[in-house]
Amino acid sequence: MRQYWAHIAELCKNRIFVMLGAICIMFFILVLRLFSLQIIHGEEHNASITQSVSKEVSVLAPRGNIYDRYGRPLAVNSVAYSVQVDNSIPLELDKEDKHDLLVELTQNIWEDGGTAADTLPIALEAPYEFVFEGTEKEQKKAEKEWKEAQGIPKKLEEAQGLEILEFLFEKYNVPTSYTQNQKRAFVSYYEDLSDLNIMTLCLSQELAKFEEELMDSLPLGREYPYKLEFGGNKVREKEFKQSVAMAEEELDYNSLETLEYLGDFFGLPQGLPTNLVRDAVGIRYSLYLQRYQQYQLVTLATQINDKTLAYVEENQDIFSNVVVNTVSLREYPEAEYFSHMIGYIRQMTEDGYSTYEKDLDAQGNPLYSKTDIVGQTGMEKLYERELNGIDGKVFIEVDNQGRRMSIIDSTEPIPGKDVFLTLDTKLQKVAYDALEKELVKGIKAKLTRYNRDSISVVDLFSSMIESNNIAASKIMIAEGGVQKQVYDVFLAQTPEFDHREKMPQTRCKIS
Repeated sequence: MRQYWAHIAELCKNRIFVMLGAICIMFFILVLRLFSLQIIHGEEHNASITQSVSKEVSVLAPRGNIYDRYGRPLAVNSVAYSVQVDNSIPLELDKEDKHDLLVELTQNIWEDGGTAADTLPIALEAPYEFVFEGTEKEQKKAEKEWKEAQGIPKKLEEAQGLEILEFLFEKYNVPTSYTQNQKRAFVSYYEDLSDLNIMTLCLSQELAKFEEELMDSLPLGREYPYKLEFGGNKVREKEFKQSVAMAEEELDYNSLETLEYLGDFFGLPQGLPTNLVRDAVGIRYSLYLQRYQQYQLVTLATQINDKTLAYVEENQDIFSNVVVNTVSLREYPEAEYFSHMIGYIRQMTEDGYSTYEKDLDAQGNPLYSKTDIVGQTGMEKLYERELNGIDGKVFIEVDNQGRRMSIIDSTEPIPGKDVFLTLDTKLQKVAYDALEKELVKGIKAKLTRYNRDSISVVDLFSSMIESNNIAASKIMIAEGGVQKQVYDVFLAQTPEFDHREKMPQTRCKIS
């Protein structure tokens, strides 16, 4: 026994044995630590890591359909292609793409009657002196700093405006067919426009060219003079203006002044065609509203045609944040007969959110958000909670810049329930057509028979124009039909009227 312990004692004195023992102990500690991390606390750490590299994105649930008593569709969903912008993908244009886009953009601006906006600190006429403000010393300092910022070589440090202009025209490869003012504007656009604004302006032009209806959240009308759409509600108008940093006298701006302010607010250059500014500001404002919801796509146009689809797909490598997705649209096959009963849907307002903010799912999560589409009137509103489904969720992996990489996990959305009404589509059509026929007879009788209840054609059309049932702007450009006849009568009675000058701002009145 003594020999055994002596052997062990001698072995312990051996350096190799000691090193092996130390390695075994360290390995044992490592195994214990791994066991603790992966087995005991594995789920906890996995959840923590997942949260740090993933983001949650909602997947809208399909809305339930509405049918009549025999299953005939009254309100259904259809799938369409839409152009959307992904805020989570930063847009970075390379020099060649930026140049080509600016050439296309400026050419379209000149063709549309836009003026050349110039921000260069060089006089417009010879001898093209620099126009920095301050004392002579301050002007020299500002000139030196500006030249350094423009990358002007040392051999041109003392050069005057004309030489600097020629250098900049060559540097940015300005088209030689442009006038001097247009060349200066091109340089200004290249220096001042952000990549996001270049994308916005180019997309606005293309969507307009392809006759797409732009979708945005800007509360300004789409026809000149772009009336503020608050229905006279000064409180809502003030809240909107304050949301874009308007203050003091700016709160009293009219629609055109507000549009001009928003152009400056989003960094758009001066001199652009007004319709282009309206569309571009609309896109920028929609993106601005989603600035805190980075992974929510912003829809710019839906039910797009093949030309728009091809343009976006062809420029996917340039506009990396613009995508084409499928969206669900609400359709009403028998809208003429059932619109007053079925109602319609749209994005809920701040006031409307209070109706649904306490609706929770089985896990206690809110069923509605402030950006959800809900029923506003009729059956769409009455059966809102049945028709509305439960949105799904997708957990996406993002990189250190917040760009999407892959899908980690997902929860499928639960579609809304279908609703069957006691209405009979065929019976409703017969009743509607019969009532319409009798009403037409009654109106004709009042127009053709003189009595104390009769009305004149002039009164009829005046009433329809004042109630906006007939748009004066449409009458003025009509090429035929009753609208053209009405406009011809108006011109015959008012020959001094200039529709080119008055059309955007006036409503015509027949007398």
